[in-house]
Amino acid sequence: MIQPRRPLAKRLQHLVARMIGLEAAGRGHRWQGIAGIGNLSEATAAGSKTIQERGVALSTNNPWGHAAVSGLVANYIGAGIVTRPKFPTDTIRDTIQKAHESWLEACDFEGRQDFYGLQAQLMREIVVKGESFVQLVQSGTDLKLKLIPADMVDATLFRELEGKGHIFAGVEFDADGKRIAYHVLPRRRGTALLQNLGHIRVPAEDMLHVFVPLEPGQVRGLSWLSPVLLRAQSLDSYEDAQLERQRVAALFAGFVRDVNGQANPFDGEQKNGLLETGMEPGALHFLPPGSDIEFPNLPDVKDFPAFIQWQLRAMAAGLGITYEQLTGDYSNSNYSSSRAALLEFRRKVESVQHLVLVKQFLQPIYERFVGLLAVRGTLDLGAYSAEPEAFHAAEYLPPAWPWVDPEKDAKAAILEIQNGLTSRTRVVAQRGFSVEEIDEERKRDTDRERGIGQQMSAGTNPAPSTSGKAA
Repeated sequence: MIQPRRPLAKRLQHLVARMIGLEAAGRGHRWQGIAGIGNLSEATAAGSKTIQERGVALSTNNPWGHAAVSGLVANYIGAGIVTRPKFPTDTIRDTIQKAHESWLEACDFEGRQDFYGLQAQLMREIVVKGESFVQLVQSGTDLKLKLIPADMVDATLFRELEGKGHIFAGVEFDADGKRIAYHVLPRRRGTALLQNLGHIRVPAEDMLHVFVPLEPGQVRGLSWLSPVLLRAQSLDSYEDAQLERQRVAALFAGFVRDVNGQANPFDGEQKNGLLETGMEPGALHFLPPGSDIEFPNLPDVKDFPAFIQWQLRAMAAGLGITYEQLTGDYSNSNYSSSRAALLEFRRKVESVQHLVLVKQFLQPIYERFVGLLAVRGTLDLGAYSAEPEAFHAAEYLPPAWPWVDPEKDAKAAILEIQNGLTSRTRVVAQRGFSVEEIDEERKRDTDRERGIGQQMSAGTNPAPSTSGKAA
């Protein structure tokens, strides 16, 4: 039978790939059944619902998935990324700082968390679902933050609009390709009250869409769990099968066959010539003449731990964390390897913190908040209008990293400061604190110690604290 020839363009493409020696562009049998991804935005939108549902299931039901998500949130957010104003005038900077700290406690639209709790919830959405949406709800000069579940921004909504605009995966673009709005479902999918209620159009300036872009022009985020979802599911099934096999092996005694069809010599129920109950592990029984007993050879599982460890290493690589972080197993680690792995991991964390969380989430919120302070009259509106960039300047301080060897790291920091390679302000900021706050605390400590010393030299004892705390 004559096989149909491939189209000329396909044949030319195949020949060119062979001529230039690019195996990745080949079309041999080894590439059969392996699909490429031409447009990541389209692929993400098409698989959004399925991937997000599987990500939620993995982070909820699978112990490795749960540990990975919890660990990533703890490392990227911890107790929260702190915002510090950088306005050059002390009085204005202090005014902004005090107003901002007060707002952080009451910024949640639902009134259940503070700003740092919202950060943790946002980061969990990014890890599990690949993206997080934060709506800025403004009433007069009052600002609240409302986290929108990623699946409520309808990824199935595609539409061409008048004026050459369009909606792609729930995100509306103008004729120039700029994001101008998000189309949000009024309630979560699957609720009984969701019946053709349409969509709520939220302007882009009132919605923060936070995700790690993997290619230019990407519209929706992709779950960080995507590279490991299939492997984790297969591994979970494999572990379940091994667990069941071990359970059966621990209880199994043997097969007893009554070859002569005589009465069953053991207690228990017999079906189809097989005794289902009646034998106990470790028991010895005398078989009557004509009976036969057979003990099965169960499969050997001595390579099971090494196989599981290798699979977990692959999962950790796909999640961007270390094997030790995923499993809590430090039995094969030493100081040098742990430090090298943690330094590499921290570079990844700092990249996402500053390039994604600060740019897409923290800075826009801070700019909106400071602008409302000027409108409210807390700040001089004329000065703010003349130089908004100075008022919007801020530094963002993640929690300090716990040190593997505090003494060595502290000595290295001191040497860098003494030799002019860095500043004390920068070293303190890298530990997640403000140098001004530390200086104020040190001054209070010094004043208190000096006061206590003066009282002791005068022969009097310091007055006891009525609150139970140090003065």
